[in-house]
Amino acid sequence: RHYLLAFLTTPLLVLFLGSDTGILPTNAVIEGKQLLSHDIKMMQRKGLLKPGDRLDYFYSDAFLFVGNDGNGFTQRHVFSYWKDEKDSLNIEQATYNEILDVSIDWCSDLTDNSTITITRTDGTDFLLFASCTEKKDKTFVKHLKARWQSHKENVAANESN
Repeated sequence: RHYLLAFLTTPLLVLFLGSDTGILPTNAVIEGKQLLSHDIKMMQRKGLLKPGDRLDYFYSDAFLFVGNDGNGFTQRHVFSYWKDEKDSLNIEQATYNEILDVSIDWCSDLTDNSTITITRTDGTDFLLFASCTEKKDKTFVKHLKARWQSHKENVAANESN
C-alpha cells in the first residue's frame, strides 16, 4: 500500500518541486531574473532576446517546457512565442516605438489568463497572456504599461529638443 501511495504522489511532487525551482514552467507571472539561464539562452538563440536585454517579467502557459510558449517584455520590446499543432515556433514581437496601444481583457476566474492585446502602429496586433495566479497579471500589465509610457515620454522629450 505504501509503494502504491508513493507511486501515485511522486509525479505531483516532481511537478511541484520542478515549478518552484524553475526547472518547469510555473503557473504564475515571474520576474525575468527567476528564469534559468538555459531558458534565457534558448530565447537568445530564437532571436527573442538580444545581448544586453534584461527580461522584466515573463509568463509561460506551457506545461513542461518554457521553449513551447512564453510571453514577456524587456527594456526594449514585448514578445510572445508559441508552438503550433505542427510544432512550428511562432514569434510575435514589437519594440515600444512600434506599439500604438496596449489593451487588457482581465481574467474572469483564477483558472483563466488575462489577455493583453498589443496593437502596432501598422495596425497589426498580437496577444500576450498572463496568469491571474496571485494577481500577478496586474503586476505584469502595470510594469509593461509603465515601460511603454516611459518610452513614449522619452521619445517626446527627444523630439522637443
